[in-house]
Amino acid sequence: MENEKIKQGDLVQLKSGGPIMTFSGYIGAEAVCVWFDKNSEFKTAKMFPSSLRLAKEEEKM
Repeated sequence: MENEKIKQGDLVQLKSGGPIMTFSGYIGAEAVCVWFDKNSEFKTAKMFPSSLRLAKEEEKM
């Protein structure tokens, strides 16, 4: 997220699409995101910050 400031609790999405996730922090150089899938199961994943963008207002629920 080179030009965007991301902070804990922000809603983000992969630049390639996918679910809206909550940014929970960093582990080393990786961003940690959490979300609920379509079956209401809690998910968490680590990814490169450069693959994320802040979610647009109209995408937030």
